[in-house]
Amino acid sequence: MKVGAMSNPAKGSEDVQRAIAEHAAMSEFVRNLDEAVGIWKTSEPSARIHRIRSFLQKHVTEHFALEDEKVFPALLDTCADATTSRTIRGLQLDHKQIHQEASQLKELLRKAEGNGELQLMAEVESSFRVLLGRLQRHAAVEDKLFAALAAQKR
Repeated sequence: MKVGAMSNPAKGSEDVQRAIAEHAAMSEFVRNLDEAVGIWKTSEPSARIHRIRSFLQKHVTEHFALEDEKVFPALLDTCADATTSRTIRGLQLDHKQIHQEASQLKELLRKAEGNGELQLMAEVESSFRVLLGRLQRHAAVEDKLFAALAAQKR
């Protein structure tokens, strides 16, 4: 390595931390996408219904509970920044709306279970795809928030 090649080691460290955070977010996205794609590859309707329910439990019910009960309240207590607080409050509202959409999807899943009607399964799949898009947009806002908070800590 040339002398002076890294004239600002703190900047290099920031860049490394940012790259790690971006890769972690991308890895999570890819894992979630793989899980969702796996659901579409499941041909048996009852197995597909089960996998969608599991996905909702993990990515909506459990994940949102962690954020709503612990993460967001802690951030609101420690963040005096009005923009950050507004973003968090928007995410909390988004959680409520996504929960409503997930509840509607769960009701469709209940109706489709054991029914096997193609029209109803098509409605389940369409609703699930819309919810996946909503979750991805929501996650992008969270990723941006967390990256900004991490940058402030440096």
